[in-house]
Amino acid sequence: MGCPEQICHHGALTVPRAPEQLQETTQLNSSTCWFDLDSRTLIRISGRDASTFLQGQLTQDMATLGPDRALWAAHCSPKGRVLATFLTWQTTGTYWLYTPQNVADSIVRRLRMYVLRSQVSVEHMGSITPCIGICGPTGDHFWQSMGWPVLPLPGHHDTVLDIMRVVLSPERVLLAGTPDAMAALKMHCSTAMA
Repeated sequence: MGCPEQICHHGALTVPRAPEQLQETTQLNSSTCWFDLDSRTLIRISGRDASTFLQGQLTQDMATLGPDRALWAAHCSPKGRVLATFLTWQTTGTYWLYTPQNVADSIVRRLRMYVLRSQVSVEHMGSITPCIGICGPTGDHFWQSMGWPVLPLPGHHDTVLDIMRVVLSPERVLLAGTPDAMAALKMHCSTAMA
């Protein structure tokens, strides 16, 4: 499945394919695009007590969140009402919460209220860690053209050259990283998908 045209920056992915792959490509709809995720942002939770802290604040069991897994979680009010949902993952002692931009500041304030004496830092990353999405069949050749390893399985993530890749499905990938790394990635996407 490709992306709707209204969110595509750069149309179809034009990468040479082997003749035996052409029939498969035609059937899969080879439209691939990238787009800025300005309406979404990251919250970074770090510190010695981050796992224990999040265990008490989110609906997901943090013990099941391994170093390469990405899982959905929610933060609820004391009455049990969902205040925000997150895609969450962990990288070397740091937890990342991917959430809508319009609720991030209020969620950061709420989480900080519960830090108390825990060794935890809660930060809204905003423009410090921009995010983009890639939608459509990229294939291993797209990632290898940048010298990157193939994508992990859906529901997993990895980090390559200061960019976190979170695989939501075989055709949906969330990418987040430093502004410089993301600018370089956008340039590559622009040329590869022109």
